[in-house]
Amino acid sequence: MKRIYFTLCFFWALINTSALFAQPGCLVLKAGQATAATGETICIDVSVENFYQVTGMQYSLRWDKDVLSFTEVKNFNLPGLTNTNFGTPSQTGYPDQLTFFWIDQNQMPQTLADDTPLFSICFQVTGSEGDHSPLAFDPAPTPPEFLTVEAQSAAFKLSPASLYGGSFTVGSVSPDYPAITSASCPGVQTCSEVPPPGIETNVTGGMVPYSYSWNGPDGYISNEANITDVAPGAYHLVVTDAAGLSHEALFYAPAVTSLTLTNIMVTPVEGCSQGSGGSISYNVSGGSGSYEFQWNDGATIQSRAGLSPGLYQLTVTDQLLGCSIYQAFSIESSSTIRITNVEVTDASCGNTNTGAIRIQLEGDAEGAVINWSNGAEGLHIEDLAPGGYTVSVTDATGCVTTHYEEVKASDKIEFTGTAGYEDCNGPTGFITLDVPAGLGTLTYVWSNGATTKDISGLSFGAYRVTVTNTESGCQGYGIFYIKDDEFLTGTNFECTVIDEETIFAKVSTVVWGGGTPPYTFNWSNGDSMTSDLVGSTTVSLPAVLNLTITDSKGCTTIPPTVYPDCDFNGNVSDNFSVASRYRCIEDSNPSMAEITYTIWNGGAPPYTFSWSNGLVETGDKESSIMAPADAATAYTVTVTDQLGNTHISEPILPICGISGEPLSLSVADGEAVPGEQVCLPVTVKDFFNIAGLQFTLSWDPTQLRGDSLIHFSLPNFSTSNYSFNPISAQGNGEGILTIAWTNSTGLGYTLPDDTVLFELCLTVLGDDEGAEVVISNQPTLIEATTGTLQVIPVITDDGTVFITGNDEKTVWPGDTDQNGLVDHFDLLNIGLAYGAQGFPRPEQDLSWEAHFSAPWPQKTPNTEVSFQHIDTDGNGTITANDTLALALNYRWFNEQWNGEDGYNKRENLPAAARTAAVPLYVDTYPVAEGSSGTFDIMLGDDANTNNTVYGLAFSINYDPLAIVPGSMRLSFADSWMGNNGEDLLTFYRDDPDHHMVHVAMTRIDGEDITGAGSIAKLLITIEDVIFRSNDIEIPISIEQARLINSIEEAVPVDVRSSVIVVNTTTRTLDESLDRQIRVFPVPTQNRLYLKTPNLTVKNIELFSMDGRRLREWQGQPSELFLHDLPQGTYSLRMITNEGVAVRRIIIFNGER
Repeated sequence: MKRIYFTLCFFWALINTSALFAQPGCLVLKAGQATAATGETICIDVSVENFYQVTGMQYSLRWDKDVLSFTEVKNFNLPGLTNTNFGTPSQTGYPDQLTFFWIDQNQMPQTLADDTPLFSICFQVTGSEGDHSPLAFDPAPTPPEFLTVEAQSAAFKLSPASLYGGSFTVGSVSPDYPAITSASCPGVQTCSEVPPPGIETNVTGGMVPYSYSWNGPDGYISNEANITDVAPGAYHLVVTDAAGLSHEALFYAPAVTSLTLTNIMVTPVEGCSQGSGGSISYNVSGGSGSYEFQWNDGATIQSRAGLSPGLYQLTVTDQLLGCSIYQAFSIESSSTIRITNVEVTDASCGNTNTGAIRIQLEGDAEGAVINWSNGAEGLHIEDLAPGGYTVSVTDATGCVTTHYEEVKASDKIEFTGTAGYEDCNGPTGFITLDVPAGLGTLTYVWSNGATTKDISGLSFGAYRVTVTNTESGCQGYGIFYIKDDEFLTGTNFECTVIDEETIFAKVSTVVWGGGTPPYTFNWSNGDSMTSDLVGSTTVSLPAVLNLTITDSKGCTTIPPTVYPDCDFNGNVSDNFSVASRYRCIEDSNPSMAEITYTIWNGGAPPYTFSWSNGLVETGDKESSIMAPADAATAYTVTVTDQLGNTHISEPILPICGISGEPLSLSVADGEAVPGEQVCLPVTVKDFFNIAGLQFTLSWDPTQLRGDSLIHFSLPNFSTSNYSFNPISAQGNGEGILTIAWTNSTGLGYTLPDDTVLFELCLTVLGDDEGAEVVISNQPTLIEATTGTLQVIPVITDDGTVFITGNDEKTVWPGDTDQNGLVDHFDLLNIGLAYGAQGFPRPEQDLSWEAHFSAPWPQKTPNTEVSFQHIDTDGNGTITANDTLALALNYRWFNEQWNGEDGYNKRENLPAAARTAAVPLYVDTYPVAEGSSGTFDIMLGDDANTNNTVYGLAFSINYDPLAIVPGSMRLSFADSWMGNNGEDLLTFYRDDPDHHMVHVAMTRIDGEDITGAGSIAKLLITIEDVIFRSNDIEIPISIEQARLINSIEEAVPVDVRSSVIVVNTTTRTLDESLDRQIRVFPVPTQNRLYLKTPNLTVKNIELFSMDGRRLREWQGQPSELFLHDLPQGTYSLRMITNEGVAVRRIIIFNGER
């Protein structure tokens, strides 16, 4: 859903900004209360209070689908408000909701009297006597948002609102429900960074005592009657009385941004003179939109021109909200020196002389004289009190460049903290604060009443802390969340068709956030596995699968039930998208029509079409019948696909033999390439004295996407006369445009032949050679009426979009950087593109083969990879779900890849501005053999603390003879790069064949982060049986590291090797064990003999010197055959009942 604030900005620029009046109070929406008997139809009003100067809004309504069945909305009381402003979401999880979106198309804000209904929503009652249903406002799937016009400034602002739900009871008597009758307006308009005050409730009715359940943004929960410290967002409240009856309300508290200056442009004076050619321009954003400007020279206008060199200081004040912002501008002469890279450190709370300013010079700075207004000299001044400081730089020619900066007195205490929990049994959550030293005496006040720095024994929920300096009064705020066992999971399945009766589905579920790995996946078919990322199982269809995932702390989650539904091409079936039309047969008596029914997509073709007149036939797309068109007989068709899925059409009523000259409607053909927009003219002939016209346009939504209508020729024709993808009993309406027009004068209207009624603009999504656009009877019948109220026949001619340039299938799911290989580096592009939306693929699966996709307009900044390759699951939105393809297709290589372009661009990114390399290494410490160790993976160190990064991919190389195979694991908890599953995606794979672990991590918010320290933890187990001396050193190194910022520039990285010191014992390997083992001959050509008369050998392994295991023998062989091994040195490891011995052997292939 678009944010309506941005939609309306253009419209408002066009309206008359005449004087407006102050808003009288908080905007309120309220749903009514009603009763009715089973089978009756009931309509409930949604009315308003304080509805003043509103220009747009959106929200969602919810009811109990087992009690009420939605039928329609009506009784509209806003300009342009029609059925097209409502939608029924098609995604799973919202079967009982209505979404609403409206903007004032007439470009005038609207004011309604209190208790005016916005609209009425109607239902058929399906529940039983005594059943209850709420009619509640919900925060999803369409979040609440209300846009109004500020009274004095005529500027847009997001306004707070209180939305009170209604109730319905089956029967004649409504019980005494509790009612939320009043509440404080959620949030206040403020420029400060202190969170707005809370929401106060007033509940009446029902049976006391009441219980309260709040849910808000970022996992906020509360059971209090009133909540405080409200952050911006939507807050959902359920009040339940002692009798179990409840009332729901939704409160919307918008964010109000601070004032900022943007698009600043300062023009210097030409030459080293005191001329007046300088200028200053800028834009103001944030606040209410009503600003006052005050310059230090007395000017009160926004932008300036005709300025001499010097310092110009500006204060911008928000006239409504009271806050202000200060900015200094320096008009320079044309000096050879520029002042750049200015860094200002504000004075910390409690100490007024800790500020600093650092500058750099560009240009011919040799011999330059640098003077500060406090008497200091040089590029760096420190120990500064709060205040303004001006620097003057005089170059060798005498031209002076000045610059002004302000050191502010910080009134905030900055701190961080760590939140977590020990296990899922009971209140085991904890929060540990990290507060810098030297801030004096501090007090801590937590929202749960605690007054200690750190707290523990916490239940799941949100906890706010206020830290106060007792001497200065400075404060800091923080909100921490003890999260429950909320796992972020995604499921995909791929189908394999053996024959018409044998179909298998491989179902895979990935955990990309939540819990603590490794995870155990227990499938309902009995399969079980443990993995750090993904669990899979294969079943024969039909099948229903349930899954329970348990993490290492015992926390569990149950993802939604999986119903694998495959067609015989191995693709997932979808809802049916359809079109119907008929053509009258000329000169037939009685009147006859050819009726055609088309399946655009959905199900598993071929289809069986069973018509109500008895005809049954099979086809891959459509079926037609010849039938009497007497305006009395309607026809239906039942469509059945190969898997037994059925679809029943709406009645089709052909009307032919109508007297009068027929009107002709024609859709033109067009041509476009995938991703390109094409506009098809819809033209008319014999359009004489027409007072009304309606029809439907239909197309395959997997091939074409309807965008807009342009170039209208009919009077009074506007957006209210057409609807893309309308609500329909036949499905979600994708691929449908309904048209309904009547002349508001009631008179007929005439157009010349070949006049364009309008142009339909569509974007090509698919790769079919031709995509039809047909004039259809569903859901809106084809009908034309004259000014004398005569219905006349309509002759139609369909159009086709010919799709060209569609030969290439270039998307390989998982290869996001187009280098032909799926690996951990592919996660970086998902981070760069996260949240982007574009064209969905016609086939949305993850199989490792080439897929067609329309090109997206968005590309990565420097490697210029189209986002179509990053949308690995093909659903048109880049999310964490797209990491599933990396897990499923990891290390797959595209054998058809024939270019170096993707690889070369990735390896040759432009360098970031930073010159010093960021250290990357494993921070080790001594461990004992046979023990486990947890080592921090460090990015940055004490000497490199200011590291600005976005994404990182690298590999860790380890000694396979020293580390237990399969013991390598990573944890990304407490990473300074972000919180895994929130603003950070992570991925790693153990690669034992190459004794490496491949790791990637990336932010997803588009913002770089700065810091230093641990970004992950490496967990390993040291072998206890391979060492032959004390204090063995195990090398562990970082390789193939790639570090990028948010604009895809390469940040230099300094990879370092580390050593794990192992303190060994001799309890499993000593000289007496060696004396009992004979291995000969060494060197050897193809065979070794083994003598161990007094030992029991359990297992023998042969390793290459790079750590790869090449051979394995079980039991106690006397000969070891080494055929086909290349010449070289190898390591032989023998596990016996008394310990393990390691021998080095040499194989040669030629004569000695």
